[in-house]
Amino acid sequence: EIGCFKSHVAVTQPFIADPDAEWLLVLEDDVWVDVLFDYQNVIIRAEKLGINYVRLYAKRFKPARVVHGWGAHQLIRYETDPYGTQAYLINKPGAQRFLESVKTITMPIDDELSRFWVNGLDTYAVYPFPVIEKSARSNLSGERARRKADLKFGIIGHTWFRISEKIAKTLANLSFLMRLNAIRRRL
Repeated sequence: EIGCFKSHVAVTQPFIADPDAEWLLVLEDDVWVDVLFDYQNVIIRAEKLGINYVRLYAKRFKPARVVHGWGAHQLIRYETDPYGTQAYLINKPGAQRFLESVKTITMPIDDELSRFWVNGLDTYAVYPFPVIEKSARSNLSGERARRKADLKFGIIGHTWFRISEKIAKTLANLSFLMRLNAIRRRL
């Protein structure tokens, strides 16, 4: 997990330093990519909507709102973490915001990147996904972050962490709902 996290940071830092780069496409090595999908179209729509980060795949079906549709695709915004960082687009302001929000590695990259209530990067995705994981099986348990947090903070500390995360996420989701019509009017 630490190596995976560091590899995402390692590709993000030179991207931020590159004066000519505007968007970064991050692909992990265990994906199949739809080479006919128009990724530039996603960037154009994201820029019009003021979106800094768009997933191209997610591991889990989680509650989401449709923000915009075109052809056979939709741009959705997740209400919670759908897990996975196999494929995403991120612009320079979004990458900077993410890196500034992380002081130490305390959880897997997909968990940290999806904490929109902390880093300000709402979790949008293209659906159906233009990228899929080669194998849905993983040796990583969904309980990994909980077990690590229990060891670090104790049960009471972890419970408080989870409650504070839920409150912050709920407030961020309410803020998004209040902005949704304004976001849609940009197209």
